[in-house]
Amino acid sequence: MKNRTILLSLILILYLAGCVSSQKKNASMVFIPEGPFSMGFEIDNNNEWGDMDEDPVHEVTLSPYWMDKYEVTKTLPNDLLISLQT
Repeated sequence: MKNRTILLSLILILYLAGCVSSQKKNASMVFIPEGPFSMGFEIDNNNEWGDMDEDPVHEVTLSPYWMDKYEVTKTLPNDLLISLQT
């Protein structure tokens, strides 16, 4: 009985530790909440500037997600790979 209690306690601790670490994100990321937004572009000018595949404007709802705060350029991974080669 004592071993079973210890085992269940250990499983609970490991489970809770996993929950806490999964909620912690990198400081360079921002949380984007779920919600709707208007997607598309309605061409409403004399020259009809714009791409036809952007029409019609429609509402899209996204689930919550994390996004990098800063743009990642192709030079960043390239610099990393070069530094790993030396």
